[in-house]
Amino acid sequence: MSPKIFSLFLFLLIGCSANTSDLIDILSQPDAEICNELIHDLRFDFDNCGSCDNVCSIDDADRCVDGVCMCGIELQCPPGYDCYASACVARDPTGRGCEFDAECPAGYGCVEGRCTSLDCVPEDCDGVDNDCDRRIDEGHVPDTPLARFCGVPPEALNPPCRRGSQLCHDSFWSVCNGAISPIPELGLLACNDIDDDCDGCVDSTMSEAGFCENTHEDLQYDIVFIVDTSGSMSSAIVRVNEAIRFFSSRYSGNPDFRFALVTIGRQTDPSRITLLVQDLTDVYSDFEFAVASLRTNGNGMEGTLDAAYTVLTDQLTSPTSTWREDELGLSWTEGAVRILVNLTDEHGQSYRRPRIEHEDVCRASRHGEVLIWFTPERYREDYTELCGTWFNLYAYEDFNSNLSSVFTDPCP
Repeated sequence: MSPKIFSLFLFLLIGCSANTSDLIDILSQPDAEICNELIHDLRFDFDNCGSCDNVCSIDDADRCVDGVCMCGIELQCPPGYDCYASACVARDPTGRGCEFDAECPAGYGCVEGRCTSLDCVPEDCDGVDNDCDRRIDEGHVPDTPLARFCGVPPEALNPPCRRGSQLCHDSFWSVCNGAISPIPELGLLACNDIDDDCDGCVDSTMSEAGFCENTHEDLQYDIVFIVDTSGSMSSAIVRVNEAIRFFSSRYSGNPDFRFALVTIGRQTDPSRITLLVQDLTDVYSDFEFAVASLRTNGNGMEGTLDAAYTVLTDQLTSPTSTWREDELGLSWTEGAVRILVNLTDEHGQSYRRPRIEHEDVCRASRHGEVLIWFTPERYREDYTELCGTWFNLYAYEDFNSNLSSVFTDPCP
């Protein structure tokens, strides 16, 4: 056997062991190139990572990838770190001195000669390196932020509900985007052929026995009268006053019916167009007194669309271009059907910038609110663009029957 063939046979027999360098030293230069030619087969060899005798440190790495010593998905750990569970763990300089892991308490490892906690947990959005990978609030994919689902619990993922998503930024979760959450099927949501509460029952409720059944009986009602008190209503305000009081008196003493009064136009607070005169109450005498006190004030700013939007979103509007973000303060009853009765002699108007449009009012009706519009006949077309029901403001003799037709049963 020739010396060259014997050398190759001996190299393949012993591999790149600790004595390989001695073998290479005795080979001629052409024979030494045999090891270099085989380096491409050593890309994943922990003891010969990419080249003969390049042994990955068992403390700093746990694998060889393409000839590079790695700890998990990162390069081998730098000084001051050791590789545990595919992640570099920083040494705790205050930890007890050690030489082996067994010398440390449970949950600790000997990292660079110090007992260090190994309690690594999944990453959380808190500004802490929870998973011990030397990165903070990071996602599973490198160079991406931590993300999570939000908005809807798993048990409520029937259509149309869906989960949204949040991103971690500066140790805080962002606003939940894209979620469609369950909405109680009340008011107009009880008859829209959509499973708004995402319980698997359209316009009905899943019983404990697992059946869809209609439970929309014995409902409570929150009724908000929104009255235009601008100067042009002077000839109508007395009749409106009487009509409201006559209708609401039918429910005096019934705790399932609560009434509130909101006015359009400046009164006691000159900075507000929309004013809460009487919060929702089942004490009929309080509501009756508030209605009896209605007076026109000569102001010409009738934010009819603003007022409805304000009640729906529970925010106040100012006559300036600034939108005031304070609450209107209506004490809505949880689970009650919400009804807004709007009475005005004007067309749809907005003083907000950007202005409120018809579709904004409809989109704000997120609780199945029943919207009723009493306006003059000449503005009928304007308000029929809105979601809700229109009636003639000046048909006072029909006020009670008109209101009752949509009041007792929101669904047609």
